[in-house]
Amino acid sequence: MPDAPSGKQLLQQFFAGSWVTQAVADRTRASIAALGLSGRCRVVGGDFFSSVPSGADAYVLRHVIHDWRDPEAVTILRVCREAMGPQSKVLVIENIIPPGNEPSFGKWLDLMMLLVEGRERTEEEYGRLFAEAGLVLTRMVPTTAGVSVVEGVCSGRQGIEE
Repeated sequence: MPDAPSGKQLLQQFFAGSWVTQAVADRTRASIAALGLSGRCRVVGGDFFSSVPSGADAYVLRHVIHDWRDPEAVTILRVCREAMGPQSKVLVIENIIPPGNEPSFGKWLDLMMLLVEGRERTEEEYGRLFAEAGLVLTRMVPTTAGVSVVEGVCSGRQGIEE
């Protein structure tokens, strides 16, 4: 098969992301349609280090921020901040490291994230990331799924103290 790509070429294509991004977007669109939410959601592939669509009600980052070191995490949040409208929210869905020395899944996962240069964070650490990106952490909502939804809005929004 002279036209078949080599293993190295497949890896290069994979990490270039063009067909992977499209496949993820297609699966997500199908899931949203199956839930009857197509009229309320828009799925757009792209590079969250450079831009995201502007004016959305919410920017949902599920298990994204924990993949990155602080500088990259701030960049992703700042790009969201720049696209946000005055009433928009950013919703970060992650495991949150609880205070104290008690064992927790988030602490174990934090050790695993060392392998990929990511990390789990505390509520305080998310507050710092948000502030550096021009956001204010407004609340953190634990879920029964073991993750929390960390909500942020644009700093300087009326009624929000910086």
